[in-house]
Amino acid sequence: MERNTRKERNLLLAIFATNARSMESILLKGASPKTRRI
Repeated sequence: MERNTRKERNLLLAIFATNARSMESILLKGASPKTRRI
């Protein structure tokens, strides 16, 4: 079970990292105080 949890954790981290990158790009493209609040 440890292996499965590790794989899941890595997947979640990878997904989170990609999501953070996309969010950063979106915020930078439409940089406005209202959107930055998120």
